[in-house]
Amino acid sequence: MNRPRLSVVAPCFNETEGIGEFYRRTTDACAALECTYEIVLVNDGSKDSTWEKMLAMSAADDHVVLVNLSRNHGHQLALTAGLSICTGERILILDADLQDPPELAGRMMQVMDEQRADVVYGRRNKRAGETAFKPWLIAHHLSALLPSEAASL
Repeated sequence: MNRPRLSVVAPCFNETEGIGEFYRRTTDACAALECTYEIVLVNDGSKDSTWEKMLAMSAADDHVVLVNLSRNHGHQLALTAGLSICTGERILILDADLQDPPELAGRMMQVMDEQRADVVYGRRNKRAGETAFKPWLIAHHLSALLPSEAASL
């Protein structure tokens, strides 16, 4: 099998309600790029029917690659598990709860090409319901950010 151009990696924990919409939007965004892709979904010990829904997606779509962790290990370990098996030339990390829109994949890949960047990250300017304190923390570097060498959208 040829190496896909893009891997989308998403840790999933109790995502029964939203995994279908995540899959639909991510698939649409990847298909719009007109490149080869895989969607790596990592079940992080979900207690609901997330795993069963993921199995159905994988059975219907060869683009979907699954990892099923034996128990909940937390977001970072689940992400690491997905990163360890993805095979794409480029990797897009998304949360399955759609905190970040999959539709930005094309723009992020474009920035990588234009800037000849190894890393591109998006930073939300404002989140619904967020107080003014969090943006202040980010502005004053009291929140963890990616290295300054990374290109930013």
